Amino acid sequence: MTSVTLYRPRATFVHQGVDPFTKLVYLLCSIVMAFAIPTFWGAAGMLVLNLGVLAWARELKRSLQTILGSLLLLVTIFVIQGLFNPANRTLLFTLGPVHVYQEGILFALTISFRVVNIIAASCVFVMTTSPARVMDACVRYGLPPKAGYVVTSIMQIIPTMLTSVARIREAQQSRGMSMSGNVLQRFRSFLAVFGPMVLSSLISIQDRAIALEVRGFSARTKRTFYVDHPVPRGMVLLRALLLLVTIAVVVWRLAS
Repeated sequence: MTSVTLYRPRATFVHQGVDPFTKLVYLLCSIVMAFAIPTFWGAAGMLVLNLGVLAWARELKRSLQTILGSLLLLVTIFVIQGLFNPANRTLLFTLGPVHVYQEGILFALTISFRVVNIIAASCVFVMTTSPARVMDACVRYGLPPKAGYVVTSIMQIIPTMLTSVARIREAQQSRGMSMSGNVLQRFRSFLAVFGPMVLSSLISIQDRAIALEVRGFSARTKRTFYVDHPVPRGMVLLRALLLLVTIAVVVWRLAS
């Protein structure tokens, strides 16, 4: 059976010792701090922290593959900012007619650290947390079931799309369609995959909505839980610490 989640069960503290709601708070705090930290070294320290947590969870290799997937975006940021940033004043180096400026490169570096930090923090949450437990934790802490469903769907959307694309590609190839060749042939093969993927996604959404309603998803009654997941010790303190650090960083940014 093909997995539709990036989560892999492991016997690590990050997987088993930290509850899903705390990891969700960690993700949200990391996103806020990625934009609030005003210094280069602060962003670098945050990246070291995220990568350290991923290494602790033995998910560093998979997360680096995900980060490398954003390399084209990061290169584009450096090119655009290094050449066309309005604040460019100090010439860094010249490649023929191309002039690259220090201000643009530093600004691009700041944006890149923000992007990579958000991706790394997302990997911590998605790769170490079971989607089923996320839904359960959100409802237990008083959030609407629809909010939990949105978070769970976001965690599953990329694996689901990759699985759907692979299945459609195999089906089209079995019918004799070539997925290689010149640019025009590749564009045709892309359309042959994109159309069925959109239709299958719409059908999947309808099927999931019907299945949820059959199980009383929108019922306005008090909910009970099939499995009791006790919260590990220290998680409330860890959440409070994360929130306090995030508030302190935001205040520091506003005051600077």
